[in-house]
Order: sequence, then structure tokens, then C-alpha cells
Amino acid sequence: MRKLIGLFLLGLLFIACSKKIEIEGTVKGGSPLERLEITEASGVATLPLINIGADEKGKFTGSFEAPKNGMYLLSYGGQQNIFFLKRGQKFEFQGVAGTFPTEFTIKGDAYANNEFLKEAQKALLERTKRVDIMQELQKGEENFVAVFTKVQNELEKKFDELAEKHKADKEVLQWKKADLRTGILSVIPQVIMMKKQTSGNPNYKPHKSLADFENKLQDNSDELLKEHPLYRQYLLSKISDDFQKFVEKNQGKVEQSTTQLFVDFLKGRKELTQTAKDYLTAFIIAQYELSQNTTEDNKKKLNDLIEKEIKDTSVKESMKKLLFVIGGFSKGEEAPKATLKTTDGKSFSLDSQKGKPTLLVTYASWTPMLQEINMPIIKQMVDFYKSKFNVVYINFDDTEAQFKKTSSALLKGYHGTPAYAEGGLNSEFAKKYGIYAFKLAPGLLVLDKEGKIAGPSFYNPGEQEFVKLMDQLSGLKAPEISQDGVSLQNDLLSPPTSGETSAAEAPKTEK
Repeated sequence: MRKLIGLFLLGLLFIACSKKIEIEGTVKGGSPLERLEITEASGVATLPLINIGADEKGKFTGSFEAPKNGMYLLSYGGQQNIFFLKRGQKFEFQGVAGTFPTEFTIKGDAYANNEFLKEAQKALLERTKRVDIMQELQKGEENFVAVFTKVQNELEKKFDELAEKHKADKEVLQWKKADLRTGILSVIPQVIMMKKQTSGNPNYKPHKSLADFENKLQDNSDELLKEHPLYRQYLLSKISDDFQKFVEKNQGKVEQSTTQLFVDFLKGRKELTQTAKDYLTAFIIAQYELSQNTTEDNKKKLNDLIEKEIKDTSVKESMKKLLFVIGGFSKGEEAPKATLKTTDGKSFSLDSQKGKPTLLVTYASWTPMLQEINMPIIKQMVDFYKSKFNVVYINFDDTEAQFKKTSSALLKGYHGTPAYAEGGLNSEFAKKYGIYAFKLAPGLLVLDKEGKIAGPSFYNPGEQEFVKLMDQLSGLKAPEISQDGVSLQNDLLSPPTSGETSAAEAPKTEK
């Protein structure tokens, strides 16, 4: 008996210490090409934590390492919703393709917290729709403060009642209260702007009561910065006019990037904490500096800036990872070693391709327009260069069986070697090469004959710089082709932005 009790307690300890969240759910009537993706809603680098497909019955199963207990963004079929998850939980859900994830049911471990969120959000919407901001503002700023103080107090009391009703965790209750505060804060800059316009005074300063109320709402500003992207947007809106003046003042003096100008501007903002400067700088980098076309010089400058100016370790690491995933390798780097598998199950190494330049084509069976448009265009390009190039088609499907099925149907008659990154997007290869679903357009990466990175990643075989690189390494000269004739169906610009709004409608739940 003691042994059984000991094993039971050990199991509880394992669950409590586990950083993983298990996923198990069903979406009825969905396309087999649709993927379920989860991202941390408060993160500065919005890279997906998991991307999985459903089986033939529409069932999703998987797990991911959760950075913390908190809000997560679920994406499916072009729709998104947010929910609260804890490390060690099993997230169970059911939905229908037409309405998922706007509407779906949650069962098991995650039920109580998300049922609380659903009802809390409903209460928030019902209460705030009874407030006419313009009407209250016309009565004076002191009246505006009194009205919103009353709204805040009523809703926080309601949240306490709902948390008790559903036995919700303290941390999700605190998150929802902070979500309410950021929502109110986001209104205040708009109120001040309206007052400037209606008074005809561009130098208008808010009444002391409004300024005091605004300060009180953000007395835990560092916590709001870390958990609520809407608060970061609020801070940016507060300083945007001053930043614009700073840019105009420094225009033409020294050629600087938007981020470098922003960092220089922040040095004079003594009212902002270092945490605020870290998160706001990260936001500007992610939104305005990073793209698949980031040059080598800009990547180096951004890396140096991240290293020097961002002090928070977690923010720094997240931004460096994002820079690598979006910006890619630097020319001349040794291509990372990672094992692949061929269709007969044998190990395959990229080292075996040395001696000739090698084109890596990364794809998955669920890549949009893969068979109809993308791969036929790539085949035409490969046929032109095949005497001078090795080609490896690297598949990132969830299972080896799907890889074999896809490569057999898709790559018949193609020059090159079909290979599988075992584990798909969770593979060693995906981690070392920074492969995420949004990069499988398909992706094109060129190695020189020594196995080193020859250039950036490309997503269009007709792109001028890609053709130039292929010509240079092969000694051939590709015929002139209209760009319109080779444009892939590719929406890749940057990873999806998460958590940029206040709480979305919470999911339906059931016991």
C-alpha cells in the first residue's frame, strides 16, 4: 500500500512539474489540409509553439512545451480565439469546422478557467455597451473618471463572484482584471485626442483627475507589459507624437533604421522603465524591421542592437530566435548537420551532396496549391539546372507514412532525392534550420559545393536574386521569364501577430 501511495504522489509531482500541455480534440467537417496552431498570446516573438494536423476522423493529438501558465492563441482555418492553459494540463476540446475556434467546447482540466473567462467576457461586454463615452466626456473629465471607476469596480466584483462560482485559479482572475484595466487605458489616449480636436487646442493637457486615474490603472506597469500586448500598444500610442517629432528633427543627419531611432528616442524617456523599453523595442523590431528580405548587414545591426539594448534575458532570447527564423542563416555559414530519411527508411545526410551545389526544397503535403502550381514551377526550374545541381526535397509531414505517400504521388519524374525530416515540424532538422509552417511555401535554400549556406531562403523560384544565385553557382544562364508567370501562391511575410487585442470571445465550455 505504501508503495502504491508513493507512486501516486510521484505521479502528482510529475504532473505539477511538467512543462508540457497535452492536446486532444476533434473538429468535425474540416479539410484535411487545415492545421491547428497554438501561440503564446503575450509573447514578444510570435512563433507558433505547435502546429498539428488532424487524422481522418478530424482528431488532433499532440503536446508542446508551455513557457508558462497563461493565455494562448489558437488558430484554425483563418480564425483565432484565446484561452487560458496551465503547464501539466490536458486540453480537450470539440468543435465544428464552420465555427471553430470561434465556438467550441472544452472539457477536462481546462474547463473551469475557460468557463470563467467566457462568462467574465460576457459580463464585460454587457456592462461596457451601456457606456456612451462621448456623452460622458461632454459632462467633463471628472465625470468620465467617476463613470469608469464605477464600471471597473462593478466588473471586478463580478469577476470575483464568477471566479468563486467556477473555482477559477487566482492567476486567471488577476489576468482578467488586468485585461479590464488595459481596456480602459486604451480608451484614454482616444479621449485626450478628442479633447484636443473639440477644444481646438493641440497642446491640451488632461485634467488632474484623469491623469491620476490613468496612473492608478497602471500601477503594476511591468506586469501589464509582460502579459498584455494591448498595454504595449497603449504605451506606444502615448509616445507616438513625440517619436514622430524626434524622427523629423533627426532626419537627414545620420542614416538610421527605425529601431535605432526608436532606441535613441527612448533614452530620453526617463518615465519609462527598462522593462518597458525592452518590450517596446522588441515590438518595433518585430513589426517594422524583420522580413524574409532582411539583408546581411541589417541582420548584423539588429543582432548587435538586441544584444546591447535589450536587457531582459527572456525578451533578448526570443528576439534572437525570431531574427534567425525570419532572417535565416548568414552567407558562408556551415549548414547544420541533421539526419534525414529517404523513402526506403535509410538515413540520409546533406554531407553526401558535397561536391556540387545543392538546392533544398522544404515542403509539406498540406502546403497550399502544392501539386497544382508550386511544385510544377519548381520542376521546370530544377530541370534547367539539374546537370549542375543536387536537389533534396525535404518533407515536413507529421508522419513518415504521409511522407512516403506524398513523395510517391508528388515527386514522380523529379530530379533529386526525396527526404523526410523525422518528426516533421518537431524534428531536429526543423529546429536547426528554423523551419515553421509559414515557411513551407515551399521554401528554397541553396548550399554551395562545400555544404555552406550560399544565400538567404527564397519562396519564389522566379525571384531575381534567387535566379542570379542559381546562375552564379551553376555557370548557366536562365532564360528570361516573366515574374507573373512564376509567382507562387505564397502569403509568407512574417509570423502571425498574437494577442494584439484585448480578450477575444472566450470559447464555449462544458463539463
